[in-house]
Amino acid sequence: MAMPAQSATTASHNPSTQEERADRRPERLALAALLLLAGVLRFWHLGARSLWVDEGSSYAIARLDWWNFARLLWRREANMSFYYLLLRPLAYFAHSEAVLRSLAAIAGVLAIPAIYLLGRSLFGRSAGLLAALLLALNAYHVRYSQEARGYSLAVLLLICSGYFLVQLLAAPGQRTRAAYATTGTLAVYSHFYAALALVAQWSVLPFVGIPAERKTEVGRAVRIICAAVIPLAIFVAATGAGPLAWLPKPGWKQIYEWAIFMSGGTRLLLAAYAAGLLLAAIASVQKDEAESWKYLFVLAWLFLPATLTLGLSFFRPLFLPRFLIVSLPALCLLTAAGISRVRPAALGAVVGLVLIVASWDGVRRFQSYGLDEPLEEWRMASGYLLAQSRAGDAAVFYSSQGRMPYEFYRSQQPWRNGPEVVFPSHGAQLTFQDFMGRPEGSMLAGLAPRYPRVWLVMCHDLLPTGYDAPTQNIRGLLSAHYSLAAQVEFPGVQIELYQLPREKP
Repeated sequence: MAMPAQSATTASHNPSTQEERADRRPERLALAALLLLAGVLRFWHLGARSLWVDEGSSYAIARLDWWNFARLLWRREANMSFYYLLLRPLAYFAHSEAVLRSLAAIAGVLAIPAIYLLGRSLFGRSAGLLAALLLALNAYHVRYSQEARGYSLAVLLLICSGYFLVQLLAAPGQRTRAAYATTGTLAVYSHFYAALALVAQWSVLPFVGIPAERKTEVGRAVRIICAAVIPLAIFVAATGAGPLAWLPKPGWKQIYEWAIFMSGGTRLLLAAYAAGLLLAAIASVQKDEAESWKYLFVLAWLFLPATLTLGLSFFRPLFLPRFLIVSLPALCLLTAAGISRVRPAALGAVVGLVLIVASWDGVRRFQSYGLDEPLEEWRMASGYLLAQSRAGDAAVFYSSQGRMPYEFYRSQQPWRNGPEVVFPSHGAQLTFQDFMGRPEGSMLAGLAPRYPRVWLVMCHDLLPTGYDAPTQNIRGLLSAHYSLAAQVEFPGVQIELYQLPREKP
């Protein structure tokens, strides 16, 4: 059988293909510029701030041996478990804050092309590029792309899951279903609150006008995700909200703070985003009914996680702004859709210009003053403790978690031995038990015969009226055998030196 003659005009010389490539060149250049901008903002001064307790815990968890790593995840730290897994190889080379935080920064940069693809799939190229620009310039996203925690990774995976869900609704396929199930599952393993964003996605499915077989395909992916996160559901059922027991019941102040942070840290940005959301509402009315689900999809993603969290907080406080960063991509997407699609176009252009200028100012303010950051200067406190301690000294950390950032800074000064840590301590190396509990009275009472000087390191224990009850109890037990010889305060960290009466400071 004769083969058909090969066409004289190949695809590479097809005029329509050349025109399409030329048409996309400005788009690709713009996306490349946004990637560069996002990279500069997220890696700029990446190691400037001291680690705080949670970042120190990330470092220590990632360096545990596999047995203790698995035990700790199951007993206490199942949240962000996928992030800790990715951090493990990096933690062994993390000799600076910048290296330790680089995983979060990389995830933050990758979120820019991801949100562009999702925005283009939902609302077109212009909306995709604008959403990428808004996220690149969002100070809250920059902030959590510079923290050694799983927030930016969860945001990236949620954006990817949204993209694959939209593709699955448009053209079902086994690979797309697997990609959606994988990214959705890993998002929840990066942060529990990502599950609320997935619930928001699923809540819109009944309103999508597609054939039943496509919804069946999506249903299969949803069931895979639900099955994959069963271990996390068991963990939550077993531990309850214990790890979040410190959260206060939310009020209007906390809701306002969340809105301010999500916008980028200023009231002008909050007003500009509110205007962008209003434009999105106008644009959704101007479009035909077949596209209305797209706006509903992003709207549910933006507000449903916060609404569910507030509702549950009537029984157990669960509302914390940084946990709800999972909704940030929806804010950028919906605002970009409103600005790019509303008519007249001049109205959207004005709001967009204000947003871009104000976002840049928000990033500048964040770099100068911080944004939603705990004030804990463990770099200075650890340096002081290492420099002032003597051979034979002991160290007691009021909170077991406080030892973790100290261990990071101690690893940076291997020539200094530092005091012997007697709490938390369950062996020569860190174990899963070292991440839990507070020092017991019997242990404190037995220090005097063995250690002439004891350093007490405190954090997260100050109330408006002074030290909390556990701290007062610890200080009282130490004072029964030792004299208070020195007190030093660093931002968020207090260090006291107790010594036997016959010892010199």
